[in-house]
Amino acid sequence: MSLAGVTLPPRLQQADYLDVFDVTVAESDARTPETLARQALERSGPPIREGIRFAHKAFLRFRLGPADSLQHVLGWRIAESTPDAVRLEAESPLMEGTLILRRVNASTGRLITALHYKHRWAAAAVWRAIGPIHRTAAPYLMNKVATR
Repeated sequence: MSLAGVTLPPRLQQADYLDVFDVTVAESDARTPETLARQALERSGPPIREGIRFAHKAFLRFRLGPADSLQHVLGWRIAESTPDAVRLEAESPLMEGTLILRRVNASTGRLITALHYKHRWAAAAVWRAIGPIHRTAAPYLMNKVATR
């Protein structure tokens, strides 16, 4: 999706990498963004869930919290959670990551991924390898959970 018309917090406007994925949700779907994030990441099948956690730790080197913590979603720290949005954060020696899942309107959910590189060359090289997987997996998982 194009970033045209997407309002971003100032910190995200400075990201080294930024993407946005929208998904159609039923207007009657009352799940919070935090619940949707948990269902997409923590309740995906074990190979997908463990593959994501492994990639986040081994390749992106994120220092993740406990996978079963109420203060984390698949190890990402919940920085903020409201009825309309959840902001998850993770940090590594290479980069800082932010995931925001929000309800844009009654029928649209949006996932924003932002990365701030600490070591530009190394982080960019790792993301060049992992980014295409993210750009496939993120919309897939969002659409899958939106249709449940």
